[in-house]
Amino acid sequence: MMADNITPLRPDVGPPDFNRWWRAGFTEIIPVIPPGAPLSPATKVKPESRGKSPGFKGRYGWRSFDWVHHQTTEDDVARWRRDGANIGLRAARFPGLDIDVTDEGLADLLADLADKHLGEAPARTGRAPKRLMVYRLADDQAPLTRRRLWFKDPAGDAQLIELLGAGQQYVVDGRHPGTGAAYTWDRHPAQNGPDALPAITAAAIDAFFDEAVDILEMLGCGRFSPEGTGAEARDRASIDQDGLRAPSLEAVRAALDILPNPAETTRHDYMTIGYAVRAALPDDPEDAYALWEAWALKWPVGDVPETIRADWERMPAPYAVGWGYLRDKAAPHGLAAMEAEGEFDPDEGGAEAAVDEALRARQEAREGARLARRDRLHVLRFADITPATDTTTFVDDLLGYGTMSVLYGESNVGKTFFATDLALHVAWGRPWRGREVDPGGVIYCALEGAYGLRNRIEAFRRHHGLEGQALPFGMVPVSLNLLDPNADTGPLIDLIREEAEDLGVPMRLVVIDTLARAMAGGNENSSEDMGALVASMDRIREATGAHVLIVHHSGKDRAQGARGHSSLRASIDTEIEIIREDGAAAAVATVKKQRDLEGGETLPFRLDVVEVGETPRGKVVTSCVVVEAAPADGKSTAGGGEQRLTGRQRVALQALADLVEAEGRPAPDGEIAPDGVAVVETLRWKRRVHEAGIPASDDPNSKRRVFNAIKRELIECGLIGASPSGRFVWTINGGGTNGTKRDTSRLSRGAALNKTPGTNGTERDMSRPSRSENATQEASAIADFASPACGTNGTERDKTGHVPPGKSGSGRDSRRGDKGGFSPLVPPCPDPPMPHPDPASRKPNPDWPRIDPDTPAGTVRIYRGQRYVLTGFWDHLRQDGTLIVLAEWNTHCAKCGAETVVTTPLVSDWPTRRCKACKRPGSPVARGRGKSRRRKGASS
Repeated sequence: MMADNITPLRPDVGPPDFNRWWRAGFTEIIPVIPPGAPLSPATKVKPESRGKSPGFKGRYGWRSFDWVHHQTTEDDVARWRRDGANIGLRAARFPGLDIDVTDEGLADLLADLADKHLGEAPARTGRAPKRLMVYRLADDQAPLTRRRLWFKDPAGDAQLIELLGAGQQYVVDGRHPGTGAAYTWDRHPAQNGPDALPAITAAAIDAFFDEAVDILEMLGCGRFSPEGTGAEARDRASIDQDGLRAPSLEAVRAALDILPNPAETTRHDYMTIGYAVRAALPDDPEDAYALWEAWALKWPVGDVPETIRADWERMPAPYAVGWGYLRDKAAPHGLAAMEAEGEFDPDEGGAEAAVDEALRARQEAREGARLARRDRLHVLRFADITPATDTTTFVDDLLGYGTMSVLYGESNVGKTFFATDLALHVAWGRPWRGREVDPGGVIYCALEGAYGLRNRIEAFRRHHGLEGQALPFGMVPVSLNLLDPNADTGPLIDLIREEAEDLGVPMRLVVIDTLARAMAGGNENSSEDMGALVASMDRIREATGAHVLIVHHSGKDRAQGARGHSSLRASIDTEIEIIREDGAAAAVATVKKQRDLEGGETLPFRLDVVEVGETPRGKVVTSCVVVEAAPADGKSTAGGGEQRLTGRQRVALQALADLVEAEGRPAPDGEIAPDGVAVVETLRWKRRVHEAGIPASDDPNSKRRVFNAIKRELIECGLIGASPSGRFVWTINGGGTNGTKRDTSRLSRGAALNKTPGTNGTERDMSRPSRSENATQEASAIADFASPACGTNGTERDKTGHVPPGKSGSGRDSRRGDKGGFSPLVPPCPDPPMPHPDPASRKPNPDWPRIDPDTPAGTVRIYRGQRYVLTGFWDHLRQDGTLIVLAEWNTHCAKCGAETVVTTPLVSDWPTRRCKACKRPGSPVARGRGKSRRRKGASS
């Protein structure tokens, strides 16, 4: 019975507390998509199901997952709480009785009856008087299946009582999708844990439903329609097939008429509906097929009766689903309301009319499918044809969306290595050989050499430091028959679609390695066999939207291109040949064909060995990774001899070139840089890049990560250099931002100080000291710059050689020139910054005792009423070269409740109580700046 003093959950305490349920022992909790959350484009979850359907937050929005078999971990709990998910509880171990009754008197009566037969259980309310009561299975009781009882109350309104069991879940915490308010409990299950819940059995459930029907009948309720038995879950062979029958053919027709069949329908869903129809109408197989065919032909992508008939014949008994499944699927679309209103009555027969209606519906569906296919054919007239200027390639100027390509070469030239490197860069979303890449999912069909491919992927992971990271990349390590259209092509398409949904990303690339293995014994030189294979590849790319890359072999005559019938080359959009000459260390990939792009490009590469593990006998196992190699002629190979850069790389490189020209100076003492180059501070360059709008995000962490990535990429391209400390950077060969090498024999203004006079016919700026002059003059000038009174206009400078804000006689910060850079008249001091004070010298905080590196992870501290859990230690390298140890703690923000991570110096200081979102953006907890790295053997 519901208590009168229901205390609602506070709406200001942050997201639902997964930790509370987890610590209480409810390990069956799962995430439920919160109301109003953005959905992933690849998910089949309907917007109206938000707040009720299980799912988790992916890169592109919320999506569903295999919650039935997922084993929840403590890391899951922390992540789901951060994402703000509603909390669901699996009903297999904790059955729920959902009293979905809008009449308050009847709802209270049924709750009292449940207390009598099942025990007094906690009750959850989302929209009163409806409620859900939570139980646990008795120790010797197997999981129960769902059981429903539909009935009409005395006023004629449809009501429902439902037992939720195996394969189902219900929301226990979060916000109601209809009201937006928090769910409430009369007494919270997490207070006393699972053992305090009443234990129920199948016999007790039977007694409850039996007495419920008797009492409701006496109160004037009628039209009782039970569903399911609530029996123990069993395997398919033991299921009563008669229990799957439908009350009539008309009932099945009504369900299929209102049940949609959208483009997102998977093959599994399509086949399950077929199984359910066969089980629901076992005595009328042809009429049942007519109904299912009419429903299947509603699929907008297009299906053919021959395929549907073949699938129907592959559905042998016994069946696991039947009329109950069809009814449940159609109920959200109005079937329950139709039945409650008496629009069809299973007891009134009407089988003959239903058959006629089924035949008519099948004919209409066939005609609709024909018209839908006809609508795909259309004409664009001259005046309506406009240029196609949108980006059509997901690997810039190489591989197009939804097209097909062939990568071929002789054996042992590195075809699979090259294809794997390309595929993993697409999944990683990182530039590949200087080309922009649109990230997305990848399916690699390793039809031969799957064992070796595992090692190649591990080598890539280790080489690029991706240990512990998850990429949207999947490998199919089994053979496929793509020659026969009725063999593996359809299942592969279904698999790709399901992976796209599970990964939450659009599928970009499907690799078929190799063509010979995909033909399943077919003749590569036969136009018929090659045409059938190409047709299967077309089906894959059209149905999934992914690019299909086929790895193939060269023919006997290398000049003739790839092996096999010429219809393959005619049907593809891109062709890449890989050649490695005898004795050559590097191989060369050449773009031999591009249908709509410029071809002829060469991409040289070599293979570097990487250790990937050891055998049980201690033998080292190695593989290789692809590394870009220098072209044989010394010229760049991309884009007609120019270095290819992304848009943000060009902007950053131009910003650095402008800074070097305006503010460049010699590297200060203690910094390592090539002789004769002008350097600028990395922080000055970083500010310029951010001022240019890169990245667009205002998040400090995002801005830091993007800048560091750009800096690393430009260094790898050989366009810029950086000092070992990372404080200074410079351009190499002028850093041409359009891919060309700029003449650096003359350095303007700031850069000219590193040149001797007369090398290019210009005079060096003699107003600044030069390395080429004597050491005495340079030391004197530097000493003047470092002096507190070195300002040329009488202003006072700080230790770094900058005029403190407000000290300039002009009233402005004299650190900046008229153009926002360092003043060319008063160069900054090259001295290193003052060293940080020794942390051990700071005054200790008695409320925060010091710890040492041997303190175990999991240590808990309470500071100012806030709980901190130690997760590990970091070595932190400061810019002055000192190394300190930082401790990392998990806590929750004292203001917003969000889970956050803070760090503190090991021997001093104490943590913040608020997260960065509630503090000043970018405010660090640790005082030092510099590079951090995980200590070897540190706790995590």
